[in-house]
Amino acid sequence: MKYFVYILIAIAIVACNNSKEIASEKEVSDKAKADKKMEAIEMQASEGVILTSLDVPDSLLASIERTACYGTCPTYIIKVYKSGYVTYEGIRFVKNEGMFHAKVNEDVLDLLLSKAKDVNYSKFENEFNEGITDIPSTITQVRLDGKVKQVTNRGGDNQQLIEFEKYFDSLFANINWEKSN
Repeated sequence: MKYFVYILIAIAIVACNNSKEIASEKEVSDKAKADKKMEAIEMQASEGVILTSLDVPDSLLASIERTACYGTCPTYIIKVYKSGYVTYEGIRFVKNEGMFHAKVNEDVLDLLLSKAKDVNYSKFENEFNEGITDIPSTITQVRLDGKVKQVTNRGGDNQQLIEFEKYFDSLFANINWEKSN
């Protein structure tokens, strides 16, 4: 009888571990699917496609990318998700190089979207280009009213766009970034 109890306990432990592994595998699979959807959405947006429906649970709300130049231009990417999760990739000539993340409250998201509406971001041309090779580009992307708009600024003089880019940077300049693994 004593051995029978031990066998039942062993079976219960094995069954419990198996169910945890299955749940963990499902979480990894669900995250991989969401990541693939996000990549597809970002790819379409980068190609100038305006999307009307986003079914990703934590879809990209906005992003800013500062590209390299022939000098020491800060090069980085900030991505802001609708949950308030924010990623930062410092590439070159920045204080923090590498991958970082943070969480911001809904007020910060509202400020960013309000500014985009104030400058009429959705009406900007897709590209402002002065044709100069030694200047960095600033690529912004914002989701407003269910549509994604991306604008590439390569030396353009649209003051409202420049104001929006500076405002975007300022919102995330002094948050506590945590190093990502």
